[in-house]
Amino acid sequence: MRHVAAVLVRHMVAAAADSLGWRWISSRLGTAGLSGPMRFRVLLEDLGGSFVKFGQVLAVQPDLLPPGYATQLLDLLDRVAPVPVDLVMQTVLAELGPAASRLEAMDPEPLATASIAQVHVARLNGRAVAVKVQRPGIEQQFRSDVRMMMLLLRLVRMFRVRPLYWLDEPIREFAGWTDEELDFRREARHISLVRRQSAGRRGVRLPEVIMGLTTRRVLVTEYLDGVPMATYMRATESHDAKDEALVERLRAQGFDRGAFGRQIIFNFTTDSFGHGLFHADLHPANLLILPGNVVGYVDFGITGSIGPYARTWLAAMTLALVRRDIDDLHRSFLKLVVPRRDADPVAFRTGLDALADGWYGGPGGTRLRKPAALVMIEMLALSRETAMLPEREVVKYIRSVMTLDGVVHRFAPDLELGHEIEQASIATLEAQSNRQLLFAAWAGALRAVESGRSLASRGLSGVARLRRLQMRASAASLQLGAAALACAVCVALAPRPLQAGFNLGTVELAMGSIALVALAIELVRQPNE
Repeated sequence: MRHVAAVLVRHMVAAAADSLGWRWISSRLGTAGLSGPMRFRVLLEDLGGSFVKFGQVLAVQPDLLPPGYATQLLDLLDRVAPVPVDLVMQTVLAELGPAASRLEAMDPEPLATASIAQVHVARLNGRAVAVKVQRPGIEQQFRSDVRMMMLLLRLVRMFRVRPLYWLDEPIREFAGWTDEELDFRREARHISLVRRQSAGRRGVRLPEVIMGLTTRRVLVTEYLDGVPMATYMRATESHDAKDEALVERLRAQGFDRGAFGRQIIFNFTTDSFGHGLFHADLHPANLLILPGNVVGYVDFGITGSIGPYARTWLAAMTLALVRRDIDDLHRSFLKLVVPRRDADPVAFRTGLDALADGWYGGPGGTRLRKPAALVMIEMLALSRETAMLPEREVVKYIRSVMTLDGVVHRFAPDLELGHEIEQASIATLEAQSNRQLLFAAWAGALRAVESGRSLASRGLSGVARLRRLQMRASAASLQLGAAALACAVCVALAPRPLQAGFNLGTVELAMGSIALVALAIELVRQPNE
C-alpha cells in the first residue's frame, strides 16, 4: 500500500507541476513532459505486477479508452522493463537444475517482456527454442495487487464514484484468472491439447512444448519465427522508416490484414464451438504473423474450456444477440447461469429490454450498433446486479469475445465480428441438431430390428415358417434402419442450401424415397403372410 500510494502521489505532483509550467519539479520526479497517455502507461509500469496486466486488458479495448491511451498501452503487451539476465539465469538454474546446461547460446536480450514473464531465445540440440521465465517474486506481488484492486472497488462503490463503475467487471474477472497464469505446467498442457486439436487445420500453428524442460516457473517451447501482431500494429501507426520497411516487407510476402483477421476469428470459433478448448488471451503480442497469413499462437496462460451443453447454449445466445431476438437471448442466457438466492430474473429481463434499444440504435433497429465488447460488459454488469451470474467458464468465453472484438476492431476495422460468429453459431446449432437426428435414427433402427423379431414370433406355427418369417422380417427391418441411418448421415453432410445434381443432398432424397417404398412394400406383404 505504501508503494502504490507513493507512486500515485509522485505522478499526481508531476502532472500538476507540468500543468503549472514547473518543469524542474517533474524533471526531478523523472516524468517531465509526458503526455496524458504516456503518463498513464508509465504509471501502470511503476505500479508493476498485475497493474501492468490490467493495462494489457485495456490496450485491446479501444472503446473503453481514447485511441491515444490504447496505443500507448500496447507497449505493456511486450515491452515492459526487463529483468536482468543474471536473475533470469538464476531462476532457470533453480528450476531445471543440471538440465539447464542443455540450453545453449541464450540471447541476453529478451525477445519479449510482459507482466509475468519474459522470453529469451536459446538453442537446444541446434534447434531454436523460446525460453519463458517467470519474474522473481511476481506471485506474491500479484496476490497483493489483487487485494489492492478489490479494496479499490469497495471504495468506488462506497463513495459512489459512478464514472469508475466500469472497472468492476474487468477487475473481478482479472482476479479470477491470476492464479492460472502463474503455473507454466498448466500452460504447457493447454498448448499440447490445442495443438493436437488443430492438427491438419490450415492457417494455424502452435509451438511444440519441450516437456522435459518445463516447470512451474520455466517453459521451453519451439521458437516460432514470426512478426507479433502488436509489432505490426505499432508499425502501421508509426512514421519511422524502419517500421515502414517492416510493413512493406510483409505486404511483399502476400500478407493480407483481412484474411489474417478472418483466420483469427475462424480459429477461435472452431476451437471454442467445435472443440470446447480455446486460447482465452488473444491480445496482439500473443498472435504471430507467419508466412501465408498463418496465425501463430503463443502464451496459453489463460485458456478456456466449455462443454457441449454450454457450447450449444452459447451458440444460441450469440445468434440471438446478433439477430435481436431478445426472447431467445434471455432463454439461452438462463441456461448458462447459476442464480444466487437473491436473484431477480424479472429485473434481469427488464434490464435486457432496456439495454437492447441502446445496442441496436433504437426500438426498430435489428443490427448491433455497439461494439461487442461494450455489449458484453453491459450484459455481465446486469447479470451481477440481478444476481444472475453465469458460470466462470462462460464468463471466460465472453471475455475472450470482448478481447477478440477489440483486436479485430483495431487491426482490421472492415471485418464484422458479429457476422463471422453468427455463421459459427449457426454451424454449431446445425451440428447439434444433426447429431440428435443421427442418434434418433440409430435408435429407430435398433427398435425396428427388435419389432421385426417380435412380429416374426407372434402367432406363428411351424418351425420352417417361423424361421422364414424371422429372416424376412429382420432383413426388412434392417433395411429400413439402414435407410434411416443413411438419411441422417446425408442430412449431416448435405450442402446448405440443397443443390441440384449428384451430391449428398440428392442422395438424401433418394434414400428417403427408398425407405418409404420399402416400408410400403413391407406393410402390404405382412398381412398376406
